[in-house]
Amino acid sequence: MRKQRSEQTWNIKTIAKIGMMIAVNIILTRFLAVNIGGFVRIHLGNVTSMLTGLWFGPVAGAIAGAGADLVGLMLVPSGAWLPLITVSAAVWGIIPPFFLPLVKGSRRRMTLMLSLAVTVTSIVCQLGLTMAALLSVYGPGIVPGRLIQFACSTPVYCVLVCVLYFSIKEI
Repeated sequence: MRKQRSEQTWNIKTIAKIGMMIAVNIILTRFLAVNIGGFVRIHLGNVTSMLTGLWFGPVAGAIAGAGADLVGLMLVPSGAWLPLITVSAAVWGIIPPFFLPLVKGSRRRMTLMLSLAVTVTSIVCQLGLTMAALLSVYGPGIVPGRLIQFACSTPVYCVLVCVLYFSIKEI
């Protein structure tokens, strides 16, 4: 069974698992991504940040998201560093754990609550923080592409987070 966040200890095993999640995030975001224009990138890296937050707590989720963004930017530069995008990467791991008290009851209710957590996180990060950072660089012409990216990626994130969260009993 999963440990409760209050019981989670930061030991070598936990740190190694978070490091593994950072590495998977970098691979999914930087190497297995599809770039469409200069401001739309289809990738699944945010799923690892959300799962890290759900499994290890919001601090670990923030470290995983921001760490993956910073290390990934050093390994595969994709433009200038925008601090607000790094904040957004951290927030991907911060918000979902706060929905965990709602993730109880029937499997259907748990899936619905996890999907709600992913959707809220996606709205805050994709349509809020990341869009604000990209608007400052590219201007309002990016909005249609970013809305399409949001509409396509959020359901995929919901499915992947739910499937992986329920299928991996203990990490």
